Amino acid sequence: MGKKQRDPKKQKPPPPPKDEAARQRDIDAIKQKLTEANLADDLSRITDIFERMETFISTGNADSGSIPLPEYKRALDYVFTPRAHLHSSMKLRYTG
Repeated sequence: MGKKQRDPKKQKPPPPPKDEAARQRDIDAIKQKLTEANLADDLSRITDIFERMETFISTGNADSGSIPLPEYKRALDYVFTPRAHLHSSMKLRYTG
């Protein structure tokens, strides 16, 4: 008894990417969380994260990375995804 092989002709098409309104909602939720953490004012001086957000909204290209924040001993990890079934995210990580 072996594993059932899939027919290569019956592959599912990829889900459609997010439209601009869905990308805007994702970024607005991230900006709200940054404001609640009192980091929104400092991030505009330290990094270009808001420019990256606006680029993601307008182009829809995926972007991810990490931005060090040495004065807070933290790093800001972000993932902006154009896939409709996933949410874009941002995480503040302790670096020691």
